[in-house]
Amino acid sequence: HMAQLGWLAGMSTAHVGIQLDVMIQQSARMKTELWVLFIDLACFFPSIDRELLRLHELVAGVPGDVLDLAAAIFGSAWGDTDCVQCTYDSASGLGGFFGNAMGALMGDVLSPDKAKLFVNSVIAAVHVLVRGVRLWGTKPNTVGQAWAMVGQLAFADDWTGGWPNVQELRAAWDVFKLWEVVFGQKLGIKHRLKTGVSGVIYNAEGRRVKAVDP
Repeated sequence: HMAQLGWLAGMSTAHVGIQLDVMIQQSARMKTELWVLFIDLACFFPSIDRELLRLHELVAGVPGDVLDLAAAIFGSAWGDTDCVQCTYDSASGLGGFFGNAMGALMGDVLSPDKAKLFVNSVIAAVHVLVRGVRLWGTKPNTVGQAWAMVGQLAFADDWTGGWPNVQELRAAWDVFKLWEVVFGQKLGIKHRLKTGVSGVIYNAEGRRVKAVDP
């Protein structure tokens, strides 16, 4: 889904804050209602059901033979003596070799892509159900065109949504709550300290009024 960021020019993780900032600034200047929801998933990558992940990869077009080959390479190891030797690639260069007997590790370059495929199901469901925030200056010129809109910004299990009303906010939250149960995930970390919502509402005179907890 186009809400998934990472690895592309202009669509990297560094641009998430810029897009969210534009959404908030637009609301402040135009005095329009805005709700922002942030969700992080607890121990996300280690807790992914691998059978469900494989189904997501197959649906995304990853050949089954490639998945089987990767499983044969990484899944046949029983200890440090016969596992694959890997290194981390950082801005300072390659790190030292370490044994990898579990495939894509949390934090390496493969785990975000696998996680993005897995989370794509809930992002697509939210996209179908709610619309998001219309962007200023993108009013269509013809009937056949549509407003440019932003509803979700995500990278792996870090997800932010922006909505013009409480109804869309609640609808997106309900989708995540259902997806959480179906896919065996857990919303939030440390009693949901990393899952939060914030909102701003303006009256007819353009003054901010108290936003009630949705």
